[in-house]
Amino acid sequence: MGSLIAGFMTRFRLLLFVLAVALAGAAGIGGYRFATGRLPWHALRGVGLKAISPDAARKDVETVLQNAPDYAPFFAALKTAFPNDHARLLAKFASRRALAGASESADLYVTEAVSSLSQTRGSLAARASTPALESIFTAQAKIATALSKTDARLCVDFIYGNVSQGYFDFAARNRPLVAEMAGIGLDAILDGQKTKAERGGPSEADLTLFETALTKSGMSAAEIAAFVDGKSPEPPIADTKLCAAGLTYFSVLEGLDEAVRLRIYGRAVELMAKS
Repeated sequence: MGSLIAGFMTRFRLLLFVLAVALAGAAGIGGYRFATGRLPWHALRGVGLKAISPDAARKDVETVLQNAPDYAPFFAALKTAFPNDHARLLAKFASRRALAGASESADLYVTEAVSSLSQTRGSLAARASTPALESIFTAQAKIATALSKTDARLCVDFIYGNVSQGYFDFAARNRPLVAEMAGIGLDAILDGQKTKAERGGPSEADLTLFETALTKSGMSAAEIAAFVDGKSPEPPIADTKLCAAGLTYFSVLEGLDEAVRLRIYGRAVELMAKS
């Protein structure tokens, strides 16, 4: 256990990553760029560029979103709560579309929107009420569980915050689930803005308790190190096993005493917003 108590920031690495889509920060859109060397919209462009007018680009973005009604409540709530953020995002999407060779997906738009929201306002979610804060992790676990039934590799990527085209394809087939996760992230931010809960950070005793619970759950030392310390296991752990370990990770977190769980949740969300 001693090696797992090496440093505070290191031990929170996965906790930061698992928020990547719900509150999406650098690990969401940035994860795709790291994996592919380009932003998602570059991957969706045509072979040759075909510029269109700003008005046509704006209409194209609006049409794409209209054709994804599951995401409408999230974007409507974002517009009501933070109209300047909403306007800036749509302008960004339209500006990009004016140069792209093809339309982008609504799944990319919603992922990028929550990423931007995390970067600008995500720290508020750390101060949300207990139900709102816990719902972030519940939503993450639901997505990871759904991915585990589809593709273990995508499940592992999601847990580590690596968004790929495979994830966007999954999102297109599961928009109610993804929309729920996006809405929960926004709701937590709005709740934190009002509640302003003060919990303090987790202690070493809290983190040791968590790691002990992971061991008792049956996770191996290598699996725990892969998640808690963010270490690449040698030899590599099969995707199916790593995905299953990730689901266990969520379950163990949920089973901790409430005060301990909330201190870990709150600090994880706070650090994600600052990363």
